[in-house]
Amino acid sequence: MHDKKIADEDIVKFPDHIHLFQDTGFQGFCPNNVHLVQPFKKPRNGELIEIQKWFNRYVAKIRITVEHAINGIKRARIVKDKCRHFRQHFRDQVLNICVGLHNFRVCSPFRKYQSKIKWGLQPHSE
Repeated sequence: MHDKKIADEDIVKFPDHIHLFQDTGFQGFCPNNVHLVQPFKKPRNGELIEIQKWFNRYVAKIRITVEHAINGIKRARIVKDKCRHFRQHFRDQVLNICVGLHNFRVCSPFRKYQSKIKWGLQPHSE
């Protein structure tokens, strides 16, 4: 099932007045009390103007960190493949464990490269 159809059928409650960055595959999905940030589509037989191209790059830079996080979580194949366990609580626990493992991997001091995004809590400097 396509993500847009799942989003339309599912009842999702967003906090008031947040910015929701979505791709062009969710065209027409507009929850209440949410500010949508969506890249511009190239018009048929036309080109985007320079400010629209800049905005699309801006949105892509923000969205790519989320896409990389989703990809990191899907390294655990139990998240990506079909889960035959029917208890919802079990599936939620599996996803929470995989998210925790991903965050542990991202925050590890033994990484080969340092991320520009700091996922963990930073101590306050006073």
